[in-house]
Amino acid sequence: MRGTQSVLILMALFSTGFAEGVVAQPGFDWKVVNNFPFFKTQGALDLYMQRAGSSIGEGESVTSTLDRSMPDDFLDQVRRVNQPADINAIFHNKAVKIEVTWSGGGSGRCVLRQIDANFSSTVACSDGRAELDAEVGQPWRVSLVAESGVLQGNLSGVVRDLTLVGIGDSYASGEGNPDRPAVNTVHLSGHMSESGAVNFSALSGFGWTKTYLPNTSAEWLDAKCNRSIYSYQVMSAAYIAAKNPKTLVRFAHWSCTGAEVFDGLLFPQGITPKVDSAGLSQAGIPSQLDQLVSALCKTQTGRKVIDLSPYEKYRSIDPKQRVRHYNAMACPTGNLKKPDAILLSVGGNDVHFGRVVMHVLAPAGGGPLWREGGLRVISPMSPGEASEALQNGWLRQRYDILDSVLLAQFGDITAPMPSVFQLNYPNPLLRETGYCRTQGSLGTDSLAEVFSANGSRGWNITELEAKNTTKLVIEPLQLAVRANAARPGWVIVDGHLDEFKKHGFCSPENQDARRVEYNFPEVRIAGGGKAQWRNITPEDWKPYAQTARWIRMPNDSYLTQFNHRLGRLLPDDRRFLGTAHPNSWGHASFAQATAQRISKQIQIPSYQQ
Repeated sequence: MRGTQSVLILMALFSTGFAEGVVAQPGFDWKVVNNFPFFKTQGALDLYMQRAGSSIGEGESVTSTLDRSMPDDFLDQVRRVNQPADINAIFHNKAVKIEVTWSGGGSGRCVLRQIDANFSSTVACSDGRAELDAEVGQPWRVSLVAESGVLQGNLSGVVRDLTLVGIGDSYASGEGNPDRPAVNTVHLSGHMSESGAVNFSALSGFGWTKTYLPNTSAEWLDAKCNRSIYSYQVMSAAYIAAKNPKTLVRFAHWSCTGAEVFDGLLFPQGITPKVDSAGLSQAGIPSQLDQLVSALCKTQTGRKVIDLSPYEKYRSIDPKQRVRHYNAMACPTGNLKKPDAILLSVGGNDVHFGRVVMHVLAPAGGGPLWREGGLRVISPMSPGEASEALQNGWLRQRYDILDSVLLAQFGDITAPMPSVFQLNYPNPLLRETGYCRTQGSLGTDSLAEVFSANGSRGWNITELEAKNTTKLVIEPLQLAVRANAARPGWVIVDGHLDEFKKHGFCSPENQDARRVEYNFPEVRIAGGGKAQWRNITPEDWKPYAQTARWIRMPNDSYLTQFNHRLGRLLPDDRRFLGTAHPNSWGHASFAQATAQRISKQIQIPSYQQ
């Protein structure tokens, strides 16, 4: 925290209130009804913590969960950041309901009264529950009085709120993990080719990937950004809400695949393909910080100028830093709901982390990959090229500017700057015994088939490639993130890094087990020309079932997030965007580390009656 660290306080004051003749003091307790309004109901939070967000508490093993998949209709229970009514319900609504429960209050009937409010109800003295109206920040009191007039007990408290927000790149958005994954129902004897006929020989091996489209396309919380509820940012906030039922946890996130410090966080994003229900859209994605300030502002926003001239010296190094002033979203004084914590993941795209990993996966000397027809869609970058952005200080300078803008937007003399919890990037190229190496095309069959990459299937990871990429890009990137711990208010989340070494591209260590985990549907032409599936069928794919590997390979991405409505409109790499991104287990490990740091840093009290 900048300045004095703010302490969130939960207050629950219990009075014995015993009068002569009262046999037992009832066991009072209370909680906020739906204390995580990012979801529309308390039941939605409970279900989420049983499935997607399970086993992320301190000391728990995230691998104890067998399947993190959510029901197809769960997306209907999630509020959207582009809907004003939903934003108001999340950040600005002060009216809440609390559930009061009691037990052991003796026999007979009692009257439950909410003092200073027009509420009373005749209830059983022994045990029961009631929902009462309350307001965030305002004290409330209830009493339980027997019909004889004898006070059985009373309870008072205050509902406090905690505001968490998420911004960042694809490691924060949930890329690779759509809310509703694609359903791949492929019938080899069917009629899914454009001509209405099936050429079985063309489907042999992995040829079916060029012909067939999923039966049901992937869907996202936000399709422009591939943002989903499987993001570690959602898991972290939901976990904190579940563990603090007397706190109203306000949360939303704007993280977006492809975002950089400049291109996405500070300025409108122009890298990620723009998609709407009609197909292609040229409209850009608004700056995440603009969206954040607009959501947190209680009234209509304007613009303000933030002076960036102190960073003018950086321009000769980084050509994107050409502005002397930042024209930011502004909220009138006193109308901004300041966040208690900002969850952040950014910097990987600034140094081309994804392109470097694709270079490791691609055939040696493969260069750009080309879709049939000559459209370039994936452009790998060598570790040596990417390392220049780290060696010449680009990333540190961008962090300097981001820190300055955050301070100008959220820091003032009336309240401390919110803590910034920055996630550090894991290294998917390590294993417990050294550097990763693979043989053959495990995990990349679909990518090799869809793209004409030198006519070769030499898709693998060599130990030398893994070592060079680690030394030239990944370790310097991790060091650049760790250096931000010296910034006032910044907290680096890296408690997941050691565990992730056991779950990278080369997990599991046993080769036979790895082949099973990397299984990809393959067509074999049997006797008489009959086509049959080998390994697994496309519909057997379970994107959120437990795996030893916590990182998506091209095959995973192809089967999980292909969108058949857009498949022939957009470059084919859209179905592969999930490659090199964490799966739901990877996000669970991030969430575990993040929730622990948040709970300790901002001292969310754990309430014990």
